[in-house]
Amino acid sequence: MIAKNPTFTFVCYLFKENENDINKLFKLVKGQSVINEYDPIEVKNDNFNNIQGFIKKTEPKEPKWTKKLKTVFNFPKIENQSNSFLFFITVKNRTFAFTMGYSYHSINKSKIVQDFGIKIAANELDMYSIKAIDARRLDYNAKLKRETTPNNDFMSSFDFDKNMELLHSLSGTTDKSTFSKSLIGKDSLKVITELNLDLINDFCINLLDSYNKTNFKTNGFDFIENLKIIDFDEEIKVAHEKLKERIVNKDKSLTLIQPSADYYDIDSYTIEYKNYNKKIDELNLDTLLLFLEQNNLRNNELNLKDLYININLGNKDEPVKQSIIELSYFEYFIKENKKYIFTDNKLYHVKTSYYKIIDKDLEEYITKELKDLNVIAFNHKNEKGELSEGIYNDDFSIKNSHIVINLDKQNFKNIPNRPYDKIEICDILTKNKEFICIKRYKNSSQSLSHLLSQCIVSCELLINEKKYRDIINKSFYNVHSIGLFDDLDNINKNEITYIYGIISKKEILDLPFFSKIALRQSIKNIVSSGIKVKVLKIDNNS
Repeated sequence: MIAKNPTFTFVCYLFKENENDINKLFKLVKGQSVINEYDPIEVKNDNFNNIQGFIKKTEPKEPKWTKKLKTVFNFPKIENQSNSFLFFITVKNRTFAFTMGYSYHSINKSKIVQDFGIKIAANELDMYSIKAIDARRLDYNAKLKRETTPNNDFMSSFDFDKNMELLHSLSGTTDKSTFSKSLIGKDSLKVITELNLDLINDFCINLLDSYNKTNFKTNGFDFIENLKIIDFDEEIKVAHEKLKERIVNKDKSLTLIQPSADYYDIDSYTIEYKNYNKKIDELNLDTLLLFLEQNNLRNNELNLKDLYININLGNKDEPVKQSIIELSYFEYFIKENKKYIFTDNKLYHVKTSYYKIIDKDLEEYITKELKDLNVIAFNHKNEKGELSEGIYNDDFSIKNSHIVINLDKQNFKNIPNRPYDKIEICDILTKNKEFICIKRYKNSSQSLSHLLSQCIVSCELLINEKKYRDIINKSFYNVHSIGLFDDLDNINKNEITYIYGIISKKEILDLPFFSKIALRQSIKNIVSSGIKVKVLKIDNNS
């Protein structure tokens, strides 16, 4: 009987071209390479002279739970110890790292090929051989989600929106791959493979060949080209500078993101900058800015490489340390009208043709005027001198009182299918059956997200709930002594228009890219129901 090759579970990374200096492939923490925490391991023979191994042995420590329970239990001496190992191999002038234990935390992520694993997975897997995905929603809250299935399934069976989400991880099984039946691809590639280690050079060559394929285009993953990862250090440096500008200027277009779907047991966080630190329960921009201001750190001297978030996990004694650079999300334009997205310490260029398609789709709905209405500019303040959408809605309804009612802040309860929700029908309702929902764009996608949600919920209830239509009729009748709908059982949807009123300072409707995608999708959802849609651009003169 022929002996089987041993089965290995490898997590491997590919480093960028010409990144072969092992000393630079370890992560820097506070300016120091963590290579100093590792001991080199000698290889056994000259067949492996292109391989270097390193091991890290941690000191045994008493577990957290014994410390907390000592007042009740008389424990014997209990200590935990975790060891980490990684080795580097250079083939065809390209260096790979294979990690075991927690050694992946020691990799210098700025040196790796960021789409290495996910591109190989997309090249090797078919659309019907998917077992799990991680996806990050690209909007103000940048939610990260994970979906799994016990057996291979079609990609279409997963709740993944290729227009609104970034594929963060892709896994599945296949019989077609030459090097592994099971693959999990993200920035790294995790494989379960039977391998004779004497052939590990050939294994790495197979990985490199797979990465350079374009099978993903015919495998159904062509959408990953809409967002292309940028590996050029100079462009990444520009992104880091723009991140610092946003922190220093308290720019609300910056979002702090969930670290990883792997960290499901987060107890708390600790912000750390040099000798300063503060424990927090929730990770968001406001808590970060407060920490920096309290310690007089929010200035041009701020060094992002010294700003860390320690992720305190309930099931681990040691926190996971991540740079603020790894936990930030924002978008920006640069010269030649190029659109970039920075997230998870990765820089993506939005494909120009993709961007133009979104703009073109929205153009037909955008207007600055509405028939029979005086669309006034926004420059309205409350008694405290603060800009106020509520005051604007009051003024809008007064100047158009012959044809509208003001429903701003009028929340209705006990709607069927939503008995516990408070529903706001719209801000302004017109005699022409126009449901106008108004929000001011404040350099953040959050308010726009609320606007889209308001329109979708109101539209769905209008179509499906007679009681909702009755509330609308009575509200209009109370002001104008006439109902809006003659027959509550049979409304003419073609006479109804939902209007997204967006207050914006710029002449054109300049929104974050993924807010435009979300707006387009929201419009499509309403239009598909038979109801018309407009996007009203309201000038902001404040």
